[in-house]
Formats: sequence, structure tokens, C-alpha cells
Amino acid sequence: KGLNASVKIKIDELTKDITDPKKIANIIFSYVKSNFKYVAIEIGMGAFIPSHANEVFLNKQGDCKDLSNFLSEALNYKGIKSDIALAATFDHITDCDFPSLSSANHVICVAYLNDKTILLDPTDPIHIEGTPVQSLQDRTILIVNPKGGSFYKVKPYSPQENEISYQLNLKTDSIGDLIQGDFKIDYNGISGNHLRRQLKNEGKKEFKNLGKTHYEEIFGNQSVSNLEITNELKKVHLEGNISINGKTFSDGTNKYLFIDYLPRLIETESRETLIEGTNLRNPFHKKVRVKIKMDKPIESFKTIKFNQKGEGLSLNIEIKAISDLLIECNYDFIFDHIFIEKENIDKTNDILKSFKKIINEPIILKEKKG
Repeated sequence: KGLNASVKIKIDELTKDITDPKKIANIIFSYVKSNFKYVAIEIGMGAFIPSHANEVFLNKQGDCKDLSNFLSEALNYKGIKSDIALAATFDHITDCDFPSLSSANHVICVAYLNDKTILLDPTDPIHIEGTPVQSLQDRTILIVNPKGGSFYKVKPYSPQENEISYQLNLKTDSIGDLIQGDFKIDYNGISGNHLRRQLKNEGKKEFKNLGKTHYEEIFGNQSVSNLEITNELKKVHLEGNISINGKTFSDGTNKYLFIDYLPRLIETESRETLIEGTNLRNPFHKKVRVKIKMDKPIESFKTIKFNQKGEGLSLNIEIKAISDLLIECNYDFIFDHIFIEKENIDKTNDILKSFKKIINEPIILKEKKG
């Protein structure tokens, strides 16, 4: 503990003329994330005791406890009360809700701003202050301070805060049996963190190639082009074009429209049946809205509806004719869990099977006469 003169000069330089504690915390947090390397060397008591804050600043490196301790010291120096906390992440071998020196595998910084407990993880390059640490959602952490310590429950984002929105505008072409159009996707909250990590690690150019393959799989192996991504503070936005082949068929009397290219319910897992222990990363609410403009007028058909619910999850599907040229295929999928567990595995897999069955069945259309 304790910062030397050179560290204080740097912190004062970074926060010059800034008086808002939230902005100060953001500046220091961003500085540590961007300028310090994660290096873990656990030798003897170094596996438990953080390196001195001044040493961490000098070397511009450290492990989670080193960087979190330095960040905490820097915040305390600027008058922002701060502690460090022990935590056991989702991928730790010990699945516990009472972290200690023997059961924790991670350390984060905890700041107190406007009577709120704010989590700061300087080793996670995409973590934003004020949001949950993704790997600690719904877990308890042990905040350590000179008085001893206290347990704190990390709240996960709700499905509504993690809304995933798909909008597809498509048009059929009977000459080439093609369905073409564009799509827009928004990942709100931390639902797009898997994309942010990929973008951070690979860069925008390489991400486009990886993203093209990823979304072609999500859209049932259809062709995606002109993919663009925008990484905003609280949202990841993607848009592009899609070309769907072989999903319309006419037998002379009826026209058959297949919709098995609708984006799958769970994007982070390609399995059709999930197994217990699968980590889906976040709760989320997925909203898919698809408009298909027909090349010829069709007769109205009975709206197709499907509803299925379980504890903390639900699926609502509606397929209907808006006009004699326009069909809408919409669904809402809510998953208010982080893991596939014995309490939700059966209902989750039932919903996945029901969804696959519905989208695999063709919509039978009759051409409008006259």
C-alpha cells in the first residue's frame, strides 16, 4: 500500500481538472486496462500477496491481484473509496459461492460511487465499469479490507437488458428460386461480449471473415455478404446482405416456402441438444423479426402460433400474412439463466426441438387468382 511521488504525479496528470468521481474512476480504470500487461508469476507468497503498487506501476505489468490492487490504491488516492475482492469465476475448477484464498482464482477491484458498489476488472480488456463482470454473474465475491471482509452478490443482467434484436427484410425471386435481402442485428448490454472479445483479439478485417462464417452457420448455411460491425459502448451492431437458395418450391398448385434459415435460438452453441453444465454466458431476450415480400400475390393463410414456457425461459412464434404480398415470421426467445442445469435442461431441449420442427415445416401458399 501507498503510492510514491511519480505514481501520484501520473494519476494527477491523467485526472487534471476532472472533479466528477465517476469520470475519474473511468479514466484510471481505462488507463490500467490499456497500459498494463497481464503477467502471472506465482512463486511462494507471490501467489497470494499482490506486488507493491509502485512496483506494478514501474513495470506496467502484473496478474489480476497486482492490477486490481494498484487500481484500488490509485482510486483511494483520488478520494474514491475502493477495495479488492476475491472471486471464483465460471471456468474455475472449484464451483463455489464462498471464495477464499483456497477456492478463488480471480481478484477484481471494487469501487464505491454514489452509494453504489461498482465492479472493475482491469484484466478484462472489454469490461465496462458499471456492468457485471461476465464470468462472475450471479456469484458471490469476498470484498477484502482492513476491517476483515464482506460477501457481495454479483447481479447478472436481466434478459431485457441483454436484448438481441434481428431484423431481416427479404424478397423472393421465382425465376432463380432465390430469397435475397438484408439484415440488421443489435446486441445490447453484455450479450455481444463474445463478439467484442473476438473483435479485440482478431481486429476488424479478420473479424469480417470469421463473422461471415459464423452468421452463415446461424442462418442455416446461407450466403452472407457485406458484413459490417460497429462496436458501441452499450451495443454491438451488425448489418449485411443475405442470399438464400432453394427455399421456395412450386408444384403447379401450391407454393412451398421454407424458413429453416431463421437464426437459431442460441447462437453460442451449435449443438441441437445441450448437455448439463453448458455455460451460455448470459441471460438474454432474443427478438427476431423477418419480413418476406413475395414476387406474386398469395391468398391469406391461417396464422401459425406456438407458445412454450418453462421456469425462466419461454418461446413465442408467430407466422402470418400481413398482405397478399407480405409474410411476417417473428419469434421471441427468453432465457433467464446462465448455465444449462438439471432444473432447466429438459425444458430447454424441448424448446430447441420444437423450434427446429416448426421452422423445418414449409409454409403452404396458394397463388392469388386474378
